Amino acid sequence: MEVHRVSTYHDVEHALRITDLKQSLYDEGKILMDKVLVTLHGDEHRQRRSIESQLFRKNFFRVYENEVFPDLLRETLDQFLTDSSLDLKELGYRIMVHLSLSFAGIDRIDGTVEEADAQHRLLIQLGQ
Repeated sequence: MEVHRVSTYHDVEHALRITDLKQSLYDEGKILMDKVLVTLHGDEHRQRRSIESQLFRKNFFRVYENEVFPDLLRETLDQFLTDSSLDLKELGYRIMVHLSLSFAGIDRIDGTVEEADAQHRLLIQLGQ
């Protein structure tokens, strides 16, 4: 594989015209990033993008913003607002994870802190 170094506008313009050029940014995370849209190229990328682009339409985000996210946010906040203080970083992480799980179609059955903790542990293990 030939390595291309890009440091000027001209280099970028040239690189964008190389049809089989691929980024290596995600090579080390292949176990998680293999076959995701940002790592696909050519026809495989175009076909997958046309399917996944259906998810990123305004009406889809309106449903998420108005129906899914408020309940998810309320449920997550209820888990954290039991003490006199909370860790904003942990709260933000939980909200992002719960939203990602929802977006991926992974249901939370009982909505408990224990269930959320188990899902977070699983995500951490998958990310290693």
